Amino acid sequence: MHRSQYRGPEGPRPYAEFAPSKASGWKFAPTSASGFEDWPSFEDLFPKWFQGVNPNRGLDGSIIDTDRTALQNRMRDYFSDLTFGELQKRYPVLCEERARYEPKKVRDRLRKAGGFEKQKLMRYVLFPLDVRWIYYEREAKLLNESRPELGEHLDGNEFLVGVPQARRVSESRPLILNSLFDLHLHDWGSVGFPAEVKPDEGIGGLFKPEPEDLVPSANLAPGVWTALRSAWNLKGDLRGKAAKALCRALFRYCAAIAHSPQYESDHKDSLAQDWPHVPIPRDRADFDNTVKLGEHISALLNPLADGTATLKTLLGKDAKTLGVVQRVGGGVVKEKDLVVEYTYYGAAIGRWDERPPAESEPLRPEWGEVTGDLYLNENIFLANVPRGIWRYELGGYPVLKKWLGYRQANRRDNAPLSLGQLDELRAIVLSVATLLTLRPMLDAAYEKAAAASWPLDELSADTGKAAQANAQTSA
Repeated sequence: MHRSQYRGPEGPRPYAEFAPSKASGWKFAPTSASGFEDWPSFEDLFPKWFQGVNPNRGLDGSIIDTDRTALQNRMRDYFSDLTFGELQKRYPVLCEERARYEPKKVRDRLRKAGGFEKQKLMRYVLFPLDVRWIYYEREAKLLNESRPELGEHLDGNEFLVGVPQARRVSESRPLILNSLFDLHLHDWGSVGFPAEVKPDEGIGGLFKPEPEDLVPSANLAPGVWTALRSAWNLKGDLRGKAAKALCRALFRYCAAIAHSPQYESDHKDSLAQDWPHVPIPRDRADFDNTVKLGEHISALLNPLADGTATLKTLLGKDAKTLGVVQRVGGGVVKEKDLVVEYTYYGAAIGRWDERPPAESEPLRPEWGEVTGDLYLNENIFLANVPRGIWRYELGGYPVLKKWLGYRQANRRDNAPLSLGQLDELRAIVLSVATLLTLRPMLDAAYEKAAAASWPLDELSADTGKAAQANAQTSA
């Protein structure tokens, strides 16, 4: 019996009969009545994808850091005349032997090839809403898997980042990013679909491409572009502005649908075995309205984006009441007080004290029935963090707890948070509050699209070629 038969507390449910088939990808799950298998998947829509970067060299004191200056100084020392022994004393994590990494040999090779390059200090989304800096070196296995094809597609591009076969519901929720991202941005392993793809520049140098052949193309399956171009009166080919704009609009549309709680509930079992499949409405106006919702999600989940307009539109004055930094008993809070002493890392629960909201603290239904105070230490806390926000998960992680766990004092030489980091923490609270506020609108958009959508066979996505191309890329 399929696991979905055991969801309720009332005990086992009757057996459900279904027949796995080639059309359903031989999945051992009953097909949803609402058409999941008839809708295009992310991979059907966007043929090209790249896996996230997999440094596997440690997160603290290595090639990744929350502080750009600290990372810059470390990497300058790495390429300096310091002996390896001296470097090892200063930065033991950077010099620790790991699988496929012989630190002294790698350093010797990179120093012979050149020195420190400032432009390789790049923004890097490590976990949901958690941005760091990385020294993005693509040679000599300084990173376990640098994913050079991802780096080659960064300039002016963006990525729909998701995961196939989500183990947890929150892993089926995609993000839209314009930076490097980690393989474990989603716990199960993140994949990024670029909005635009660079063309091949010839085969083994056998011919010189024409200038027009070097223009990036929209990462759309040809059948999808042909069908929507005709239906929505668009112009040009995959290298044109219309196709590229449509691809980015589809990113936002997919994000909106995949973040709908109703969509997640309807297709929980299918999402555990495949990419999200999304119903694309035939009506262009419905599509555009949902794209606007996806634009909000894009701004909220990209820590390098400016979500101010979205917060102002959807939260308004309520934003001023959420995650307010306070001292027990009152008084001024200074930067030196911002020491994260409660343990949030791993299985630890930290300290979030439930309480009813004060009269001055509006509590929206999407945020839960109670609020609470989130403590950094026994004296300093963020007041009014509703339960729904505290418990919100993305990518398989509890977002606030994950962020705090990596910034505990005992992991950072007892250093307090900076005022900038405190702003980051509060921004996460506000972003999650806004995401939850969007949920009824996302559900409505999903239900409307599911009622009248394009079936996959009419979009004529060439899944065979896409799968073959991606198999070659990942190999």
